[in-house]
Amino acid sequence: MIVAIGDIHGCFDPLKALIRTIEGYRSEVEGIEYIFIGDYIDRGPSTKEVLDFLIDFNAKKTFLMGNHEHMLLAYYKGSKHYQSVGEAWLQKNNGGLLTLQDLDPKASIGEKRGFSVYSEIVTEPRPFVLDHKYKVFFESLKFALIRELEISGKRYKLLFSHSVPNHRIPIRDLMDCESYEAFDELNAQYDIPPEKMNLWNRDFLIEPFEEATLIHGHTPTIVVDEYIKKERMIYTQNKKMPRMQKPATKYVDYFTDKKGDMQAGVCFTINKKSSKIIQIDIDSGAVYGSRLSAITFPQSDRELEIMDQMGILMNPIYVSCSDGYYNRWTSIQKTYLNLSMLSYFNRKW
Repeated sequence: MIVAIGDIHGCFDPLKALIRTIEGYRSEVEGIEYIFIGDYIDRGPSTKEVLDFLIDFNAKKTFLMGNHEHMLLAYYKGSKHYQSVGEAWLQKNNGGLLTLQDLDPKASIGEKRGFSVYSEIVTEPRPFVLDHKYKVFFESLKFALIRELEISGKRYKLLFSHSVPNHRIPIRDLMDCESYEAFDELNAQYDIPPEKMNLWNRDFLIEPFEEATLIHGHTPTIVVDEYIKKERMIYTQNKKMPRMQKPATKYVDYFTDKKGDMQAGVCFTINKKSSKIIQIDIDSGAVYGSRLSAITFPQSDRELEIMDQMGILMNPIYVSCSDGYYNRWTSIQKTYLNLSMLSYFNRKW
């Protein structure tokens, strides 16, 4: 089965609990492929421990880049986006200062305004040293991933990205990017500003992106209401200037398993006319005291039956982070959705 895991943000204990639960299914399914959706660092208390665990984790795994890794690389390697991206890493509530001090305790950070990890750095960036294994990790992150499944005679296309891809860039071009520099060059080629890159974009979709269901993070589901009801800025391939469109809520319904102000689960966005799932937001706000979530997909008819029996078919697995680190938190979000809601075509594309 395929397992996608949302934004971790230095939350080491919830990550271990979630992985331990998922690994408990290994003897039942045919195999497990992990897709981590980005934002491994910053804000949480244990960035270094999270990175060490993920690097050493012995499993079939793919790591996507998040906007926080983008900020780190813009600061570390330099970028024309430094003023809008790299500089932001060490300011306000992004948490880069703590990550920098974790990964290079001897780093010179320049003048700091304030005393907390949320302090602002008010001078130009200073060099810092990354251990080789972290450097390799950050420089090997992918920018998008597609998986195509055939279950019970139907085909399913899943697109994994940290955030919502920009319509102006073909998804295959994003998938072909082999470096942070190539990613920045690609976005410059299509005239995409940082806030509309697929690491930062918070516009919600109303139709499938290139015939695929999008699985992403970045926008915590505890604040989905704020973004899904906004007008959307849409970039198209044949027009230079983006255009504003009506809020996604005119065309889609959405829901999360919300238990309170800071307890939201995975968010599903469903087209009102077709009743198909357009996107699945799996950033359920672990670092804010909510949940760390995973969603799973079968890769065969046998896995479909097994996962249905175990209650994890279209039902995300999550760890609640509000009950303390010494309770047994793992649970399952009941969605009452079915796999056919992911399928847009009964033919092969």
